[in-house]
Order: sequence, then C-alpha cells, then structure tokens
Amino acid sequence: MKKLILLTLTLLLISCSVNLSTCFGMFIKNSTSINNNGVYTFYSQNCYSNISGAEVIQNGNSSVIKTSFNKASAVRKNINNILGESICFKGDENCLKNIKKSLNLEYFFEENLENGMVCYYGFSKLENPNLKNITINNKLINIQIAYKNSVITIGTPIILGDY
Repeated sequence: MKKLILLTLTLLLISCSVNLSTCFGMFIKNSTSINNNGVYTFYSQNCYSNISGAEVIQNGNSSVIKTSFNKASAVRKNINNILGESICFKGDENCLKNIKKSLNLEYFFEENLENGMVCYYGFSKLENPNLKNITINNKLINIQIAYKNSVITIGTPIILGDY
C-alpha cells in the first residue's frame, strides 16, 4: 500500500494526458450500466473554479472534476494537464470479466486489500496513442481496476482517487 501512495504522489508530478473513454471504446458504448450510472472523474494539474456539466473540487493548485459518463467527452474538452481519469459504476463479476476481455488486458498482479476489495493492475494491449504507461514492479501498467460489493472502478494509468 505504501508503494501505491508513493506511486500516486509521483504521478501528481508527471502530467499524463489519457483518454479513458477512447480506451474503453466499444465496452462503454454498449454498457447501459455505465451510460446511466457511471461517475467519471478527471484529475488535473490545473485549478478550475467552474466547468459546465461537472462538479469541480479544488485541491490546492489542482482540481478533481466529476461528471456523468454521458457528459465526460464534453467536459474533457475544457480540461488541460490531465494526470489521470477514472470511472466508477455498479457491476457484477460477469461485468468485470467482460471488462477484462474488452480491454484486452494482460494482468501482471492483483492485490487483495483488507476491506475485501480486489485491485487488478495490468496492461491493455488496445491500440491507443493517448494511453500512458507507468512502471510498477518492473512491469508496464496502464490500467487499474478495483472491485468491491458490486462496484467497479477503472482508472488509467491507475486510480488516483476514491475506490
């Protein structure tokens, strides 16, 4: 867990512009659960006071911007210096399996946390020039998935906020 905190702090120093909606492509477009209930979050190095269609939380000199999945593409156009993105939605274990398959993930490791959450760290082999990689345990990682109590959170390059 200490490595994850250190990694998150390191990521805050590096500007990684990624586009999660492009990364998930067909899966997100075909998922009613995400389209109707998904909460999309952007983490930016810039400080914003207001973005139409989103809730903005200022965090010192940076911002956390939350919106619905349906508004994510429009909101993203108003954000610069994106460090990471994530989406959180309700889904069962079958949904989790479909995500792994749709993202063409090569898993390097999983972590079982004390609170019953399972985190998967992997590399998506999807062709996406916007997807950035980080290195954890000498392996390239560009996707993290957290699963607990039928709630799925997916982040790129890792989940930077709540899960």
